[in-house]
Amino acid sequence: MTDPLRELALKIVWLDWGKPYRWGGDDPGTFDCSGKVIEWLKSVGFFPRKKDTTADGLRRLFQLSVVEELDDAQPCDLIFFMNRSATKAIHVETIVKNIDGDLYSIGASGGGSDLVSPGKPPEKTGDTTADTTAAIDYLIKWVRRDEAAWEQNAYVKVRPVASIYPNRVRVLIDPFAMPVEDVT
Repeated sequence: MTDPLRELALKIVWLDWGKPYRWGGDDPGTFDCSGKVIEWLKSVGFFPRKKDTTADGLRRLFQLSVVEELDDAQPCDLIFFMNRSATKAIHVETIVKNIDGDLYSIGASGGGSDLVSPGKPPEKTGDTTADTTAAIDYLIKWVRRDEAAWEQNAYVKVRPVASIYPNRVRVLIDPFAMPVEDVT
């Protein structure tokens, strides 16, 4: 890998390894599949700071950068997993390694929409005891959510691409092949 921006992106991709999965998550603490990809794309200037999208939205955004052969995958290419009719991407991960054609990716997965945020912090009422109790209950919800993610094998992890939706169509895209101004 000789592209310095791709090398930087790969370092950023690894920073979130082991963080819990959360459906709709796109903050530094938890991610869903597209949120994880969007964060590193934003970090290297490939995605607008205030934009958000789904796996299929990312696929459509970068559709001009499709890599024809999976054997040609490079680190930081995006691998999309399509629905059964191959019309919509339902999951996305980032390629981290290509070992003799065996691809490995990192991505946030598992748990589905069951793992959601516990919501906004409670409003302060002025009653110290009630406020403290509400704050503790809120923190416990966060801890339980993260524990549930681990119990459901729902976190940012590395795995062989062949093990992910094995009977689905896959689309490989190189976001570095597209001019940044066309994306942002």
